[in-house]
Amino acid sequence: MHKRGQSGSGAATLVLIITGLIILYVLFLPADVREDLLEGNESQGNILGEDKNLTLLWESPGRLDYLKLDEYEHNIPSVYLSTSTSSQMLKRINSVYVRNGMFDTQFKNTTFSADDVENLDNILLTFSATKRRGTLSVLLNGETVYEAPLASQTPPPIHLEKRLLRQENTLEFRVSGVGWRFWSTNEYVLEDVMIVGDVTDITQQKSRNVFTLSDTEHYNLNEARLVFLPDCTPSAVGTLNVYINNRNIYSAKPDCGSLRPIEFSTSLLNAGENNVVFSSEKGSFLIDRIAVKTELKEIVYPVYYFDINSSLIRDIMDDRVDVNLSIEFIDDNKNKRVELNVNGHRTFIETDEPLYSRLLDRYVEERNNWIQFIPYRDAIDIVEFRVILEEKD
Repeated sequence: MHKRGQSGSGAATLVLIITGLIILYVLFLPADVREDLLEGNESQGNILGEDKNLTLLWESPGRLDYLKLDEYEHNIPSVYLSTSTSSQMLKRINSVYVRNGMFDTQFKNTTFSADDVENLDNILLTFSATKRRGTLSVLLNGETVYEAPLASQTPPPIHLEKRLLRQENTLEFRVSGVGWRFWSTNEYVLEDVMIVGDVTDITQQKSRNVFTLSDTEHYNLNEARLVFLPDCTPSAVGTLNVYINNRNIYSAKPDCGSLRPIEFSTSLLNAGENNVVFSSEKGSFLIDRIAVKTELKEIVYPVYYFDINSSLIRDIMDDRVDVNLSIEFIDDNKNKRVELNVNGHRTFIETDEPLYSRLLDRYVEERNNWIQFIPYRDAIDIVEFRVILEEKD
């Protein structure tokens, strides 16, 4: 009896030792192998469950832009700016007669137009006085601009202040009263009365040109600058102003004969139509070699990652499971061309259909995988794509 008890005790100890060794062996197995051993190898039967597929990656990239160049130059035709000033007659009257006596008074009112007051300067009233007695008064729009006796038949011109001018003006001639000399009459006879002024022609003072930016160029703008060459005479010109979309980017007397680059904020530019305006305050300019130059940011296309464990890799290699890439493009009836990069393996997709699929079995690896789309010669719109494991029947 005692020997049988010792024999039973030794057998139990042996079982415990064997069990411990098995446990240690399992613990030191790779995690995926240990999982297969403990849970059963799913390669037999439904590998991916009842649906027989497993989505590894599902993304919506949207628009992927394509840039053929990293900088663009928008050339603009040369422009000529000029301002010219000439003397212009605003009013002419053959004669003006005014008198003021004890019992007889006669003054003279006349009107004249000044359509472009802003560009009218040096306004003068001229005449010859063939008869003069008393004090002559001249009023412009109710304000006195001259009041004195005339000692000469050909007096100097009377300056009419610009601040008093309106588009429609009234000029009034008066003569002073005789006072106690009631028997006499003060009077003036003015011949060849003229109102003249210097008018500046600004019709060629401003030039507007248009250039366009594509949506892709505008979206990826990094820097922008305007260059131009002003051909002018320094002593004969004034300030040159340059506007991009109504925002002033330059206002100075230019360095005539030198190419001038001006950097400006890319926020001033629009996708589509843009305008550049040159305007001068004085003199003549030939603005040549005009260009808007843009530099673009480097486009970095997104990279998408997914993982495949060793068990699934074995199923893929054993041809029990396929890795399928499914892509949905925008349905625009255009040819879609895109470079596909899977783990460094480059291939090309070209289709005019909105849906496209391709097997990736030979491109995938154990553990980390990545996929990237690079548009070819044109922007591409990808609504969504999926990387799916599909169990074969």
